[in-house]
This record gives sequence, structure tokens and C-alpha cells, in this order.
Amino acid sequence: MSGWRGLALAAAFWAAMPGTAATADECHLRVGWEPYGVYTFRNPDGDLVGADIDLVKAIAEEAGCKVSFHEMPWVRILLALQKGTLEVATSASWTEERNRFAYYSKTYRYAEMAVFVRRGEVDRYPINSLADIRGIDFTLGVIVGYHYNDEVDELMKDPAFAARIDGAVDYRTNIRKLVHGRLDGYLAEDVNVMIAEANILGLGEKVERHPMPVSGDQLHLMFSRKTVDPAIVSKMDAAIVEMRGDGRLQEVPQVNRYGVRRRVNAGGGRRGVVDDDCSHFTAWDDSRGFCVAPDDRSRSGDRIVGSRRTGRLAWSGGAPRNAARPSH
Repeated sequence: MSGWRGLALAAAFWAAMPGTAATADECHLRVGWEPYGVYTFRNPDGDLVGADIDLVKAIAEEAGCKVSFHEMPWVRILLALQKGTLEVATSASWTEERNRFAYYSKTYRYAEMAVFVRRGEVDRYPINSLADIRGIDFTLGVIVGYHYNDEVDELMKDPAFAARIDGAVDYRTNIRKLVHGRLDGYLAEDVNVMIAEANILGLGEKVERHPMPVSGDQLHLMFSRKTVDPAIVSKMDAAIVEMRGDGRLQEVPQVNRYGVRRRVNAGGGRRGVVDDDCSHFTAWDDSRGFCVAPDDRSRSGDRIVGSRRTGRLAWSGGAPRNAARPSH
């Protein structure tokens, strides 16, 4: 995101914009968005699409609200929420600072975080946690203005850790810096976004996920306290609860089109994530994982049975012998 000068300019711009209150009787919500991997982006025809776009439209319709979408960088979205010139932001983590100017919806999805390094260099960095980078020569890229998790917040208070951090404005800048050797790793706060953005740049094969575990985060809709009636937040929350209960919250995003994975139960106490076309399923047990693609099943002697629509899957056989082994 922007530096201090950009923040000041954005603040001056949005301070001059009039705010419009969104009341429960007449609910129109202006939603801020930035290009964000598979969640918010424009397709080749210029149409605004993505999993978050689908979800916000569906949740708002259930709550009886109309929405319009407005593109701007994330820092400006946050400033607009403070000023009341936008009502909603998506994919937002809870922080005490943001809670001062925004209401939060109930959790509507989860972000899977990970550190990515250049392909073939995982063994070069034998680290088991983010804290370990303090003891090695390692520069970690992040996005300025993003909140990652409580662990990162605490680590940033340590000068030895903070000295290893290099901030940039977006995913694509960080990915380019990683591939060209200006970073040793990049902390992706959403694996789906990282993969999509790397592929857009044509660099997906040049990076890989480090097996070090990183805690994910719960994501919410944020609503401007300045212009949004709390009753609207309650209606959106009720819609999220109802849609999660009947399965629509999981089914609304056309995840097979956007490539978003969702968590499922795999039976036998195992958990996992699945691509919605059921082409890949990842399950893990005791922090070890394995991935099965359709052409792996016959060779490994294992198969997956289940429903493409609901994502309820079960295992038949043991762990595949020749499958890739990501960590979750």
C-alpha cells in the first residue's frame, strides 16, 4: 500500500467526499475493492468478478441490500471507511485499530497463510517458524497496510525480526522481488491469492510454498461506523448465518472458475481442502499432508469418493505413495 505521503493525499481526497448514510430502510452499500487474486478482479472482458464479489452480492441480496463496487487501493479503502465515503470492505482481518472506525460481520471465510520462496530453495532455509528468520540471513516480504495475524504483530515488536521485513504495495511487486532475488521469502496472507497472482505474472513455476506452518486468519466484511446503521450489520450477519447453515455460503462462489479451495472433512478424523472440481484433494494428519490428482489415483491404488457439489469426501485406501506433500 501507499507510504505516508500517499496516506496524506488519500485522506485529503476522501475528506472532501460527501458521506451518505446507509439505513436499514433504504440499504445501498458502496463496496471498496482492489485487484486481489481470485477474490476480486476484472476478467478479459472487463467485468468485475471473483469469489468475494459473488459472496457480497449474495449476502447483500439475502439481507435486502443493493451494492455497488468502487476500485481503489487498500489504504484508500480503509480511509474511505473512516470518512464514510464507502460502506463496506471485504476480506478484512479484525484489528483493534480498525474496530474504532468499522463494524465487523461474522466470519464469512478463512485465509490460509504461507511463506513462499524461490522454487528449489526450500532446503536452503531450514526454519520451522517465522521467529526462526531472526537467526539467519533472510529477508521476508510483506504488504504494507495488511494485517497478517497476532504472531506477526508480536514478532514485529522485536527489532531483530522487524529488520528482516521488507514492505511493498501489493502481491505482484513482492512476487517479482522474490523471483529476482531481492527477497528470500514472501509472507502470503492468502495462498489462493498468491497462486493466482503468480500465475497472472507467468511466475507460478518459479516459486513454491515453504513447509513452515503459518497460522491463518478469520476474514470478515467491514462496515463504516460513520454511515452504516448497526441494523444493517445485523441483517448481513443473519444472512451469513442462514447461508452457512443451508450450504449456500460455501456454494455461492463459482470456485471451480476462480480456483478457490475450501475446507472439508475427509473422514477418519482427517481434515483437508478441495478444489471444487474435485481434481485435487489435500488432507493432512499430524501436520503432514498429501495431494491426490486424478492421474495419481490409479498409480497409487487410492481413490477419493464423494460429492462434487457438497465437497463431502471420504478416503479409500492409505496415503498415496507418489503424491506431492505440501504442509498445512
